Amino acid sequence: MPVRHDPPPTHMLQAFSSVAKLKSFSRAAAEIGVSQSAISQRIAALEARLDTRLLHRENGQFELTAEGAAYLETVDAVLDALRRAASRVADRRAIVRISVLPSFARCWLAPRFVMFASLFPDVDVALHVSDDKVSLEDGDYDLAIRLRPSADRSGESMTKDDDVMIAVAAPGRSTSTSTASDPFADLPLLADDCGRLGLPAWGAWRSWYRLNRCDRSPTRGFAFSDAGLMVDAALSGAGAALVRRSLVADSIKTGKLVSVGSSLPSPGRTVLLERPNGRSSKAVQRVARWFLDASHST
Repeated sequence: MPVRHDPPPTHMLQAFSSVAKLKSFSRAAAEIGVSQSAISQRIAALEARLDTRLLHRENGQFELTAEGAAYLETVDAVLDALRRAASRVADRRAIVRISVLPSFARCWLAPRFVMFASLFPDVDVALHVSDDKVSLEDGDYDLAIRLRPSADRSGESMTKDDDVMIAVAAPGRSTSTSTASDPFADLPLLADDCGRLGLPAWGAWRSWYRLNRCDRSPTRGFAFSDAGLMVDAALSGAGAALVRRSLVADSIKTGKLVSVGSSLPSPGRTVLLERPNGRSSKAVQRVARWFLDASHST
């Protein structure tokens, strides 16, 4: 059969390179994510296309032929050049896929959209707003921002120090605190149900009242599964919220909310999770660094 002079498909070249590197058809199949028979078929098709034996097989073992060893050098160089070219193209107009907690998206990220757009004009963002568990290994997302128990040290913290819980209300909606008083006597209490952290919804409010020596032992009010919606309710004057300071720092700074009393340690910490093993693009790395720098300066 005459030798074809057009380049072989990259899936054939990748199969040959992986088998040569791993010295195993089964491991090459696992690395690429296809069946072992598919690997064998691709290499057989490559040898037929070149009309050259690349691998010498005998008793379940194989080694590169002289032609195969020489060809491998070129194949690896070509594949590496293609990967670099693809990376350059991707970084020119990158898509960064981020899965973000609803509360973080609403309270922290949304007010910074304009800033983000001005800093990253070459980056498109696909934003997934959810608190569902996601895997960064499967490639669906590049970054994830999640709430973890304070004792869980996974991910990189999105706050300067350990976050704290503070009681906030709209200006004029609370009274000054003193022993045996209730600063929120005329307000409904708003609570995060803390279901993701396995804690009772009203436990934090009871702890806050004990710490601040106030006469109230709250057991009811409005419990929210979305802390961002709870903050919106507090901003509208609907009640007093006990919330992580990182979610309301901007609103306190602008005077839209006021903090009352002493703070509690937070049972959770907001963290940034990245794809492991250094497999993130330059664009993803830039965005991740911005998230950390911006959150630490809040």
